[in-house]
Amino acid sequence: MKFINQRIEVCRCEREAYDQFEHLHYLRGGICKGASCFLLRINGEIGAFASLLAMPMKGHTNALIFHRIVVLEQFQGMGLSSMIVNLIGGAFKSEGKDTYLKSDSIRMGKMLKSNSQWQPTAMNKRSRKLSKQDHKRNKARHRRGAFSYKYIGEEIYGYESIIKRMDEIRKENLIGRWLPVDVLMIARISYRLNNPVFLKDALSMDFKGLANKYKSVFCIDEPLENKLYTTEYIIRRNKLDTSHKYAKRLLFLNGLMRVIKKHYFIEPLIYRLIEENYIQNFKLDSHDVIKIALKVLNTDISKYHNLVIKINFNTRYKVNAEVAKKQGLTLRQASNIARKQIRAEQIAKMYNPEFTDEENLRNFAIQGLNISLSTLKRWRKENNYTIYNKSVIQTI
Repeated sequence: MKFINQRIEVCRCEREAYDQFEHLHYLRGGICKGASCFLLRINGEIGAFASLLAMPMKGHTNALIFHRIVVLEQFQGMGLSSMIVNLIGGAFKSEGKDTYLKSDSIRMGKMLKSNSQWQPTAMNKRSRKLSKQDHKRNKARHRRGAFSYKYIGEEIYGYESIIKRMDEIRKENLIGRWLPVDVLMIARISYRLNNPVFLKDALSMDFKGLANKYKSVFCIDEPLENKLYTTEYIIRRNKLDTSHKYAKRLLFLNGLMRVIKKHYFIEPLIYRLIEENYIQNFKLDSHDVIKIALKVLNTDISKYHNLVIKINFNTRYKVNAEVAKKQGLTLRQASNIARKQIRAEQIAKMYNPEFTDEENLRNFAIQGLNISLSTLKRWRKENNYTIYNKSVIQTI
């Protein structure tokens, strides 16, 4: 997704342009003569190549399949592959054509799996059985269980001049004519953003600048760094482990918990994870944090059943040492205050004034909250609940 901050252009080209990319592709033997070829230019420098072949099927003639996708080494890691397949797939879809992609590359397979605009086909990672009708030249293709996906995303308009038939392209002298790519529009489609400018700011701004601009947008009343304690950080950081792998795993789990608890969408989730990265001093790049947020939203939550149970019945918290120091509290005192307030909030949510104390305690236990009778009586007294008047006493 680093491509958002780049100036990108696309054009139609002849198949000879593949010569400077051939040594980087895992398949050898050149490309098909009938391939439709495209070049991408990044900040004025040629950086990527893509080609497609017609793939007519029974009852479905308007179909194409990607033939080659190659990104030069100096431009790899910017999210260009994802941007290319979404751009070309959306452009051809605007003409009523379906686009498929089949690849043995593990990196390409991971990209497609995390790309919401592509859907696995019935033959994804499944090898075909050879029949007597299969020719010798097709044996390798039929045996491989490759990644197989179909573009199901939005239609993209404005690129009709470069997806025409090659004879029309040559006749109208459109070969090598560069068209600017609307990277913010591609980012909105790729990551399902409501505000693609936010993603650009997240990649270019530090956290304080991002907070000043978007705190009110995400309705965040108070920054986490100003609170005495927060339940946002479910898992605490082990200060002895400073590796990036550990930090990424921790952000992923905490992001997953936020989605389970509060149903975060992509923009506020990115904001919260960037904030946590800043406060806990993980020193991760914003690009890595955004990738973690996207991975969280594409994760099957049902696989984390034990994590869901832990969230629902064990509310954990983290004390902010700097805020506690400003308020003249020790960490133990701040922890006690946090635990008391969290317990009071849990009781308030579950308490039924129509029940007796014993009935309420049994109801709390069913929902996973175990407290003593004296704790409940103390809470009732602090909140003006009495045995004789089962509603809250209004004080004037």
